[in-house]
Formats: sequence, structure tokens, C-alpha cells
Amino acid sequence: VISLQGVEKVAKIVDVLKNTTHNGFPVMDDGVVPPTGQANGATELHGLILRAHLIQALKKKFFLKEIRRTEEWEVREKFTWVELAEREGKIEEVAITREEMEMFVDLHPLTNTTPFTVLESISVAKAMILFRQVGLRHLLVVPKYQASGVSPVVGILTRQDLLAHNILTVFPHLAKSKSRQKRN
Repeated sequence: VISLQGVEKVAKIVDVLKNTTHNGFPVMDDGVVPPTGQANGATELHGLILRAHLIQALKKKFFLKEIRRTEEWEVREKFTWVELAEREGKIEEVAITREEMEMFVDLHPLTNTTPFTVLESISVAKAMILFRQVGLRHLLVVPKYQASGVSPVVGILTRQDLLAHNILTVFPHLAKSKSRQKRN
């Protein structure tokens, strides 16, 4: 899983976009003080950000000189809903200077804070049903046990992952034997 921090360095975002084909990335916040009863310094899953939104942030130069959260008015001033709905654009089309690479982007306002999540023990059949019935693009897989030092996301499922060919590549023992296929 390739995840990003809530406030991330421009250079890291560019690197991730250039070196992966993923369309969604978990956004995490480290050192969060959770509700009482839990240890301080936890890692929080803030949500999921799409590749298209990262490219929009880079195109629009939504950069900060220091690590900080943006105000709501700063976001409204920079982006329209139409722009955020666009799915076009490639990282190769974005020009970023060396100085800008050292700046930061607050990903919080561009992140879907309510992504669909499932426990790592979900069956492939249940995951397929979720994708079909809800029309999902991404499904975050979270650990069954939460503990210090354990990432709040252990994987991401996409529709592509659930194609029969891809499932049989990972689990070849599920393929019917040739003798059983002849009888059916």
C-alpha cells in the first residue's frame, strides 16, 4: 500500500504519481491524539485521495511553504467543484520547479473521508458483491487487530484485482483440475 501523509511534500506526490499507476491512495495522519482509552500518537486513516485530485492540486499549485492545514476559504478560492470532478490529466503534463518540490500540499480537503473499508478477513465473494452492488472503484482493507505500529490500511482492492484471471494467478489452487473440467 502506498499511502500519503495528510500534509505531504510535493516531491513525494510527484514521485508516487510518476512511479505508480494506482488511482487511489490512503491519506494518513501520524501522532493523532485519539479519544480517551487509546494510546497517544496513533496513526489515523483520514481517507482516500484520487490520482486525479493529486494532479489537480499540482496543476493549481496548491502549495504551502510550511507543514500546516489549510483553511476552508483557501480551498474554495483555489478549486471549483467542476475541476475536482474532472478525471483527466497526466503527471507528465504538470511542470514543477525545484523550489516547488520542497513545498507541501494539504491533502485533507481533497480527501474522501468516508471510503468503503473492510476487514482483511473478508472473502473474495463478499468483496465482489460489494463492488457490483455499490459500484465501488476502491475498497480499503483494514487490519483485524488495531495495534501500535500497525498501519490502519493493509491493502486496497480494485475491480481489476477481482477479475477471474487475477484471482487465479494469486490462488492457483482454485482452478478446476483438467479431469474435473472434462466431467462437467
